[in-house]
Amino acid sequence: GGDCDSYYHYHPYYLQPQQQRLQHRQSTHPQPTKQPQPQPQPPSFTLTTTTLPPTQPTPYRRPRTLAGLALRSLLTLSSARLIRTLSFTLTVLPSQIPRCYPRRFPHPPPTDWPAWLKIGFLPNSRGGCNDLILSGHATVTSTLACALTSVAGNGTLSRAVWTLVAVDYAIEALEGLHYSVDMWLGCVVTCLLWVLTRGAERE
Repeated sequence: GGDCDSYYHYHPYYLQPQQQRLQHRQSTHPQPTKQPQPQPQPPSFTLTTTTLPPTQPTPYRRPRTLAGLALRSLLTLSSARLIRTLSFTLTVLPSQIPRCYPRRFPHPPPTDWPAWLKIGFLPNSRGGCNDLILSGHATVTSTLACALTSVAGNGTLSRAVWTLVAVDYAIEALEGLHYSVDMWLGCVVTCLLWVLTRGAERE
């Protein structure tokens, strides 16, 4: 027993300080290192968004009404008649019908002014004896055609309506009831007035 005690007592390992013995033991007998366990990751969600192309806002359009259409038609027709009155006040074309006055009015005409003015106010279905620019007939038919085609919205119907209007104007000119320029200006001016009065339907 004494030999064993002297062995452990005088062995160089045991003569070292305790701290060195611990370092020696760790170097000769390394302890297995624990690998860190992977931490569970929370589930990830990826949101995919679809980018839509920018859209232009649709302008609000008020529905058309019968009252608005009637108001626009009356403004167009009254404006055309006003232009007609100013036009034939400035210039009166001679009648295109030969011997018009003797066949439609008393000949010779009265000499006193009251009787002469009275004849002018009497109803006469055959019209007067001078061509009045613009044609009143053209202003009425053009206004009706504009109103009908704007409501219909059908290309075939629009072409048919304006074809009938053109035929009517051609007959008026060929029969000598109007000058061709009278009918043409009546149609063009009325159509332009129809475009200018489009704001009447928005009120």
